[in-house]
Amino acid sequence: MQCFIQLENLLFFNLGNKCDINQREIPTHVAEQFAEKNDMWYLETSAKNSENVGKLFQTIAEELTMKAKESTIGASNNAHDTFPNGNQQTKPVQSNCC
Repeated sequence: MQCFIQLENLLFFNLGNKCDINQREIPTHVAEQFAEKNDMWYLETSAKNSENVGKLFQTIAEELTMKAKESTIGASNNAHDTFPNGNQQTKPVQSNCC
């Protein structure tokens, strides 16, 4: 079975980890520029002290909720349909989950 993904319904994040330390492998401004250039969210987190971890999940929940309210995506019983709106940006993905 194939699962289908509509790219406009995905959220892309560029996450910087270990923001609790000062020594950086990649400067913040470089990561921010990369995220902006690639239409991604940018956030620095720390697993050690949980900095911005809650904010990350809150942002994901809020954005997915907003996208779901704006979306017309629904289930289809027709094996030849991807989604009811016939969006052309749908791409097949092999998956064991579905």
